[in-house]
Amino acid sequence: MSMLFIYSVSRSISVDALYAYLLEALELMADPVVGPYVVGFDIVNEEDRYYSLEYYLPAWLAIKDYIQQHNLTQIKYFFHAGETAWNKRIAENLYDAILLNTTRIGHGYAIKHYPQVIKDAIQKSILIEVSPISNQMLRLLDDLRDHPAQVMMNFGIQISINSDDPTIYGNQGLSYDMWASFISWNLTLSSLKKLTFNSINYSALSDTAKNYKINQLVGLWNTWIQTMIPLTKEYSNR
Repeated sequence: MSMLFIYSVSRSISVDALYAYLLEALELMADPVVGPYVVGFDIVNEEDRYYSLEYYLPAWLAIKDYIQQHNLTQIKYFFHAGETAWNKRIAENLYDAILLNTTRIGHGYAIKHYPQVIKDAIQKSILIEVSPISNQMLRLLDDLRDHPAQVMMNFGIQISINSDDPTIYGNQGLSYDMWASFISWNLTLSSLKKLTFNSINYSALSDTAKNYKINQLVGLWNTWIQTMIPLTKEYSNR
C-alpha cells in the first residue's frame, strides 16, 4: 500500500498566503524524509463561493520565477476545477488549470461545454478525476445517467473514478462509485478495466512503483477473468 500527499489549501485565502504555502510545499518536497511523500499542490473549496485560479495568478507566476531562480523541481498541480453545472465563471477555472499545466483535474464536470478544453486535455493527457456520487449529492445532476463522464470517455479524455470527501461522506473505498458508474453508464468490462488501470497510470507514484502496481493488478485481473469464464459458460447454458 502506498500513501502520498497533495499539499492542499483553501481558495478562500489571500494571494500572499497562497504564495507562502507554495514556498512551504517546496520546502517539504526538498526534505529528504518528507519529500518523497509530498507529490503536488492543490487549491480546494467551493469555486462559486471563493476565489478563482486566475485570482491567484500573481502567486502562480511568482512561485514559477522562484523555482527557476533556485533551480528547483517544478511543483505538480492537481487542481480542482469546473465542479459546476451552470456557472460560467467557475467553468473558466478549467482553462486556467490547463494553462497552469495541471497534471490532473479534480471533477471537471463542466468540461463538456468547452471543446478547446477537451482538445487540450486529450493532447496533454490530463486525467479528469470523476466523482459521480459526490456530483449527484451536490445536485450537479439528479440522474447519474446524465453525467458528462460518458461524453468525456467518448471523446477520448482519460478519466478515473473517485470518491469525494471520504471523511465527510463516510466513504470506505470506491465500491459504491464504481458500481454506480457501471450501472448508470452501461460500462463494459473493458471500460472498467481501463478506468481501474488509469488510477495507477495517472497516479503520482514513481515509474518503478507504477510498474509494480500494474504487474500486481494484471495478475489479479487475469486470475479473476479465469475464475469468471466457467461461471459465465455455466450461466449461458441454463
